[in-house]
Amino acid sequence: MKNKIVGSLVSVSILISMVSFFSISYSDEIESRETLNQSLDTSEVYKYEKQRDELLKENLTLYDIGKKYNILWDEAFNREDGLVSYFDKKYPNLSDVDKLKMQISLLEYLNRSKALIDFDGGFVDTVFKEAQLSNYLINNKKNGQVSKKENIKFLSENLNDLTKNVDFDKTDLLDIMSQIISSNFFD
Repeated sequence: MKNKIVGSLVSVSILISMVSFFSISYSDEIESRETLNQSLDTSEVYKYEKQRDELLKENLTLYDIGKKYNILWDEAFNREDGLVSYFDKKYPNLSDVDKLKMQISLLEYLNRSKALIDFDGGFVDTVFKEAQLSNYLINNKKNGQVSKKENIKFLSENLNDLTKNVDFDKTDLLDIMSQIISSNFFD
């Protein structure tokens, strides 16, 4: 009887030590996966930050702006309504990678349009809307120039699909399109 009790206690203690070993191993494995995911996220963020910075540098060198280069570079990152803070405020629930992709999209649009970035008077908001329209055109095998008559017509004919592919409502969409049409009318 004593041997059975001792045997049972030894078996139970072996079981407990095996369960604890597997439990510790499993939690170590989860921690390793989380660390790997965090480092992947960090490297992805770094990759997009580098791309954004290169596009911003390209934009700021489109024209000879002298000392204004450093001012605009600093404003992009530190101004309350600069490039980074605009997307941080407008999209607080998006990941850093998604916000960086939006910044990249805006800068690519500005560089395609040969327009210098500015942080006054809602410029970033307006240009980001135009960039979304331009990307919609490009995705639909158009040249991306939102001010061309045939592209404005295409956008007008595809309003329902367009509103599904931009992050602003029909009222804002119609407003921005009327601004584009008006500016073309006077050009």
